[in-house]
Amino acid sequence: MLYRSKPTYIEISHKSVSKKTAIDVLLKKCFPEISIKNIVAFGDNYNDIEMLKAVGLGVAVANANEEVLAIADKITDSNKNDGVAKMIKALF
Repeated sequence: MLYRSKPTYIEISHKSVSKKTAIDVLLKKCFPEISIKNIVAFGDNYNDIEMLKAVGLGVAVANANEEVLAIADKITDSNKNDGVAKMIKALF
């Protein structure tokens, strides 16, 4: 997989590796009693879409790209304005 995450960044990873597969491995090996539907995940870019769709609550920061904003269950403030912390505080 190859994609441009910023104007000067190109990210490359094997097609079988993603943030969602990392969550799957962690749940299987470390937390088998927890379902992926009980997970909250945050994202802002293309490589977060699969993960945000798979978890119980997919949250995009306000400055995420349009594709991520479109699939997110919730949108929080931007990453520069502590959006993740604000959403965690609101949820828990």
